[in-house]
Amino acid sequence: MNNEDKILAILESIQKQIESMENRFDTMENNTNNRFDAMDNRFDAMEEFITKEIQSTRDELKLEIQYVYDEVKDMKDGFNNIEQVTAKNWLDISRLKAVR
Repeated sequence: MNNEDKILAILESIQKQIESMENRFDTMENNTNNRFDAMDNRFDAMEEFITKEIQSTRDELKLEIQYVYDEVKDMKDGFNNIEQVTAKNWLDISRLKAVR
C-alpha cells in the first residue's frame, strides 16, 4: 500500500465519520424540533384553557355584579318607601298631638 492509498483510506474514514456525525446532528435536530413542537402545542393548549377560564370567570362575575346591582336597587326603593312611610307616620303623630 503506497502513501496515496493510505491517504485515500484515511480520507474515506474521515468522510464516514463526518457523515456519521451529520446523521447524529440531523437526528438531534429533529428530536429538538419535535420537542419544541410539543412544547408549543402544550403552551397553545394551556393558553386556550386559561382563556376559557378567564371568560367563564368574567361571565360569572358579570352575573354576580348584576345580581348585586339589582339587590341594591331594590334596597334603595325599599328605603325610599320606608322614608315615605316614616314621614307619613310623623305627619300622623303631629296631627294626633295637635288634636289633643
